[in-house]
Amino acid sequence: MDEEEFQKSGLNKLNAGELESLNSWLIKYTAQDSALIRQNVKAVQEETKTEIRSRIKGTFKGWKGNTKFYLENGQVWEQRNQKGGTRWTVNMNNPEVLITTNFFGLQILTIVDEGKSTKVKRIR
Repeated sequence: MDEEEFQKSGLNKLNAGELESLNSWLIKYTAQDSALIRQNVKAVQEETKTEIRSRIKGTFKGWKGNTKFYLENGQVWEQRNQKGGTRWTVNMNNPEVLITTNFFGLQILTIVDEGKSTKVKRIR
């Protein structure tokens, strides 16, 4: 969560003890409960099935293992650290992308016109 999201959520109004308690719950949730919720809560299942279609802003030169993708819809995605630092070089302007979620819950970004894909995670 970035600073703006922190402020908008009202979490800045919590005292240090309350924030610590929330952080502890989030750790437990991430480590234990999130897999069960993904399996059992229909709204979560639907959200993870959602495809995202957008375009990369400006000139796109490919990826090199740690590339950030700035999309026209305002989202920012980052290439997941992959063994061998997956690389692909190209020169395109505003290519269309499709982001899908695989069986394991990981997101895959595909450059539509090229059919080239890489694993990504959303950072904003």
